[in-house]
Amino acid sequence: MGVKEIEEGRYGRVDIVSPDPLKITCKRGTKKHRKEGVGDKDKPRKLYKNKSKVKLVKCVSMWKNPTSQIIPLEMRVAHDRFRSIQPEINLGRFGELKSSLDSAEGLYSQETKKKAIKKERIEETKRTDKSQLQE
Repeated sequence: MGVKEIEEGRYGRVDIVSPDPLKITCKRGTKKHRKEGVGDKDKPRKLYKNKSKVKLVKCVSMWKNPTSQIIPLEMRVAHDRFRSIQPEINLGRFGELKSSLDSAEGLYSQETKKKAIKKERIEETKRTDKSQLQE
């Protein structure tokens, strides 16, 4: 909150607002207009010389549906209407991978908690040492 002079002798409150970090500040330059009458619009433009070389890769997995709910892999396999997922998918190995990732994440969180506790103990000992030195 700040104070700003509105008119001679009159002041008003001003709220200081921090800028939005997601706001786009840079602007694109203006487009350069081509000369008319060249005839570029009449000709269809070829994007690729050989269309057989162009291959669009299918989406591997849709992690969320339109309602933003996470869909488990088993349900994706069961309700695959486009038959894009290979039938030879190994759900057992996927489960092993998921459990190993979960256990690794759990170990990491335990280690970070232990490090935080050690830091707190070190800070406490420093505080007690300072208080003893001051006495």
